[in-house]
Amino acid sequence: MTAMKQTTESWVGPWLRSVRISKRIMPSVVAAKLGIHSSNVIRRECGQAFSADALPAVLAAYGVTPAVFAAKLKEQSP
Repeated sequence: MTAMKQTTESWVGPWLRSVRISKRIMPSVVAAKLGIHSSNVIRRECGQAFSADALPAVLAAYGVTPAVFAAKLKEQSP
């Protein structure tokens, strides 16, 4: 039996896109920091899930602190 990897919630990608746009960061800059292609950044921002294990690096690439993410997460909780 294989272990299932945890993935991000559907709101994370669109939220990161809004963060990137507000900071005027190009997708290519985020991609370079993550070592991925710009198209992968756009896909993630459009809602494609990514591994929760990658979240710390992703947040850093967008210039988001864990505290800011935690606050947004709390807003998303029912």
